Amino acid sequence: MKIKSELNTKSNKVCCIADLHIGVHQNSIFWHDTALKWAQWLKEELKKKDIKDIFILGDLYHYRDEIAVNTIHVVNQILTLWEEFNIVILVGNHDAFYKDR
Repeated sequence: MKIKSELNTKSNKVCCIADLHIGVHQNSIFWHDTALKWAQWLKEELKKKDIKDIFILGDLYHYRDEIAVNTIHVVNQILTLWEEFNIVILVGNHDAFYKDR
């Protein structure tokens, strides 16, 4: 996975997604599998529409206080699946460790 230091969208078409909440329902394997299938579907749809930029607008993870290893693995699989896209991830309230600061 390559990390870019500046945003450079390729076109005026982008994909905006939010609230994936990976790890929901106590890191349920069912929901992990659902997220992976959805990520594969999204990749195919974005390629059909020639969209190269993905903005994740927060809440990639569900639990802020701890992230299970299997949930980290699923997010890694999703981001690897999307490695050909330019991805910008914003921090949501579920992604930030501290709730009040």
